[in-house]
This record gives sequence, C-alpha cells and structure tokens, in this order.
Amino acid sequence: MPYFRHRTHYPSPPEKVFAWHMRPGAFERMSPPWIKVRILAREGGIHDGGRVVLGIRQGPTDVRWEVRHTDFEEGHLFRDEQVSGPFQKWIHSHRFLPAEDGGCFLEDEIEWTAPMGSAGRLFAEGFIDRELNRLFTFRHARLGNDLALHGRYGGKPLTVAITGSSGLIGSSLRDFLTSGGHEVVSIRRRSRGATGEGPGWDPAGDWMDPEVLEGTDAVVHLAGESLASLRWSDAKKEKIFQSRRQGTSLVARTMAGMKEGPQVLVSASAVGYYGPQG
Repeated sequence: MPYFRHRTHYPSPPEKVFAWHMRPGAFERMSPPWIKVRILAREGGIHDGGRVVLGIRQGPTDVRWEVRHTDFEEGHLFRDEQVSGPFQKWIHSHRFLPAEDGGCFLEDEIEWTAPMGSAGRLFAEGFIDRELNRLFTFRHARLGNDLALHGRYGGKPLTVAITGSSGLIGSSLRDFLTSGGHEVVSIRRRSRGATGEGPGWDPAGDWMDPEVLEGTDAVVHLAGESLASLRWSDAKKEKIFQSRRQGTSLVARTMAGMKEGPQVLVSASAVGYYGPQG
C-alpha cells in the first residue's frame, strides 16, 4: 500500500494547533484554490463517528467522496477513513506532536490504494504522490500563515458581522475568522416585515434591523452589485456604484444610531483601499 507523509514544525503548542482544526472554517481554509470542492454533508465534527461528504469537480462531473472520522484523541490525533470514493482505500492520520521548544510538529500520514488494482497503481501512483505533496505543502503553509496572523493580534475572541459573507472575499474572511476562534454573524438580505427569517437588511429599500448588529464588535461591509459581467455597460456601472453607496451609507447610519453598537466598520468595495479618512 503506498504511503505518504508530510511533517511541519509550528511555534504554537499542540493543543492550539489541534484546536484550530476543530473549529468551523478549518476545512475550507485547508482547501486549495485549484481543487473545486463542495461540502455536500457534514456531521459530528472530527470526533469519532463524524462524517463528511464532498463533491469534487473533475472535468464535467462531480466525484462523491465520503469519509468518517476515527481514533480521536484530544490534542493528539484524529483520522479520516474513506467510506466511499475514488480510492480503494484511504486512511489519513493527523498527528500533533509536542516539540522540545514548546511548539508542535504536525504530521499528516496517508495510506492509500489506487482504484483498478495493480494497473491503477502503476498508472496513478506517481501522479497521486505529486498531487499529495502539492496539496499538503499548501495546507501546511496556509495553517502556519493563519496561526501567525491570529497570534500577531491576540486578544479576546471577537464577534464580527459581515455583509456579503457568501461572496468570494466574504466567505474566505468568514472561514479565516471562525477557524481562529472568532464568531461571525452573516447579515442576510430580506425584505422589511418578512417573518421567520431573523434580523437582516435590505440595502435597496434603505432598511436594516439594528438587532443584527447587537453584541458585535465590528462590521465588515463587502456586499454590493456583482462585478461578474461580460460587459460593464453604463447601466451596470451605475448599479455597481449605487449598491456600494447605498449599502455603505445604510450600515454607517445604523451603527451611528445605536447606543452600544460595534465600534469598528471596515468597508471594502474594490481591489484597493482608501485608508483612514478621519
């Protein structure tokens, strides 16, 4: 059975690195941009019996991959074992080993068997080994960068409200914050007076429920007219501009009208930024 191993040292203690893996958003942060993967179902976290079903895009089709978690040891180990998917066998061990300097060695070990028996192994073994090395080089670098950035600021966990949290930047920010131990409140669009949907906002209707910002420390405003378009006509450009003007004004006015609202607003509307403007 082919065997793959990737090991990296981090200055953080094992319990801190392990805790990062247990939080929402960790898997999404570990998914590289060149693999199109969707979480179809997930339950039970990384404890024994936890289950994840993935849809991985390969050409025009989706490959369904189901794994279950086993051998959970708090702060030390958890495993993923394939239930069904592209391999004949797949066992992935995540080990968190203490280092003499107080840091941690993260060790990923994978035992796998290619599909189609010996013929498949002869064809795929070199390719799979290269792809695994590429994948875990990315994953270990991403983890190190995230841990370093969270460690740089420290302090207590925050509650951050985000508009546009399902977008390209918003979803990445959401997963970065939650995997670092912060809480994210996603501000959803809904019409005023709609019932059963919880607090939200309607930037086109110039309405925002202040309740959605209650108890938050900061707001990150990313929502606006989609930039994805084959052609930016005059009408499209006006929609882009007005959506950002109206949405930013609404968020700012709502915050200003609260007695104990969030103290920080970060608003991003382009690839650049304006800097502090007093």
